[in-house]
Amino acid sequence: MHIPVVKLTEKVEIPHETEITDFDLSGKNILVVDDEASQLALARELIKSVGMNCDTASNGEEAFTKLEHKTYHLIVTDIQMPKMDGFNFMKAIKNHDNFSKIPVIAVSGRTNVTASTYLKAGFSGNLLKPYRPGDLLLKIGEILKVNLENNTHHARTYASNLKGYSLDEILLFAGADQKALDTILNAFINSNKINLKEIGYAQTRNDIERAAQIAHRMLPMFRQLKAGKIISKLEQLEDKEYGILPEDEISCLLQEIEVLLTDLQKEIKA
Repeated sequence: MHIPVVKLTEKVEIPHETEITDFDLSGKNILVVDDEASQLALARELIKSVGMNCDTASNGEEAFTKLEHKTYHLIVTDIQMPKMDGFNFMKAIKNHDNFSKIPVIAVSGRTNVTASTYLKAGFSGNLLKPYRPGDLLLKIGEILKVNLENNTHHARTYASNLKGYSLDEILLFAGADQKALDTILNAFINSNKINLKEIGYAQTRNDIERAAQIAHRMLPMFRQLKAGKIISKLEQLEDKEYGILPEDEISCLLQEIEVLLTDLQKEIKA
């Protein structure tokens, strides 16, 4: 699908009603779609923390299966996904009689797509990854016409001798809930064990396209962890014009990620 590239400075006013309706948040079901498990965990724990129900799907096809079995008031979907990307997913929703009225928020790490492009495709709004918790809650509140301002939680003070990463932004999603933090970190660790194997396999086949896809999928969470050294190497891997990283640089990157995953495992209390 051809996505037009326009100036990032373009601003689009999203039409919406300003009236806030007082309804029971516990009765609101949100479906989050993303192929990165740690991003799903972040969104799920945040949405649950303000009293709404949240289900997740790893791709558009799985999301459609869930839509057929449950009523959802809002969908939050990643754009770059396997099997069915976010734009095709949005098109399929709009063409389905039962789902066409469900508002959908687009979430993406792509900086070359503007708000107007998402609106023209049928989305109710969009967020750029990595987003802060308050950004997602404000967008949800805007679309569902509910005030979530008083439901946002504050980050805990996190003082530790961290090794090249920060949990500050992750704690904004988890709040004071250690179980929620454990869930997010477990999802991140497990998904990146798979990512490490896939990057290694792509490197042995000199598969630049696949390596770039994996790096793109990994970057938002590493940016939220502020893992600077790893981020710069993943950005190089994401840039297909740069080409596949040399074998020694790939090995170094994989080792650095392994060390980070080991350190994060120590943060899990359960």
